[in-house]
Amino acid sequence: WVEQHCSAPGVVGFDTETRPSHRKGRPNPPAVIQLSTMHACLVAQVYIAPRHRLGRRGAWVESAREAREGADGVRHALTATLEDRSILKAGVGVDNDAIDLWQFWGLEVNGRVELAGVAERSRSLARLLATTTGVELSKPKALQASDWAAPLGERQVAYAAADAWAGRAIYER
Repeated sequence: WVEQHCSAPGVVGFDTETRPSHRKGRPNPPAVIQLSTMHACLVAQVYIAPRHRLGRRGAWVESAREAREGADGVRHALTATLEDRSILKAGVGVDNDAIDLWQFWGLEVNGRVELAGVAERSRSLARLLATTTGVELSKPKALQASDWAAPLGERQVAYAAADAWAGRAIYER
């Protein structure tokens, strides 16, 4: 996907998703990195927790070692694209995402374009997208706060892809 869609120079929508932390001062690592062109999205799970819950209050289960190792490989495969200054990464909160990726994984994100300053009153991605393009983006709280470090469901993948696509669409305007 990266070789086909992330040619330099260029622009991609960029975002990350992180498993919510329920302990103050103990943030979790970014679990998903999303990149998007106007026509294709990559939702890459770069961290799978060793244990995760089945459902909101379900039992704790062990994640497969192979899945965790695969996520490590995906993270390494994205390194060159994230570091490339000629591929702009556009989104809302990209500097915070870049800091988290650096602190947890040592990944450097160059070529960042912060879109929150595009419209003074629109700081959220959904509001900014609606203001600049007229497209409404659904951002259910249950999905925002879902466990991104567990195997992803279809709704999570669609949500994550839409976030990255929105960054690219706003940049286009």
